[in-house]
Amino acid sequence: MKTDQLSSLIDGECDVCDIDAALRSLASSQEARESVTLFQIVGDAMRGRVVEDDGYSRRIFAALDKVQIER
Repeated sequence: MKTDQLSSLIDGECDVCDIDAALRSLASSQEARESVTLFQIVGDAMRGRVVEDDGYSRRIFAALDKVQIER
């Protein structure tokens, strides 16, 4: 199952989705789980919902600060 279909299913926007296939996909694919998590975080931000930061964002920004970009 494609991650956008998983996201639609979780958002309640999928009228005809195979829930069993979605659960199998989430159970077997780390990539699917990460994508759905990202979609949910982005969706929450777009809806203006407060998203608790467990430090993940700070770690990402700290890692980006170390990246050297040549111009």
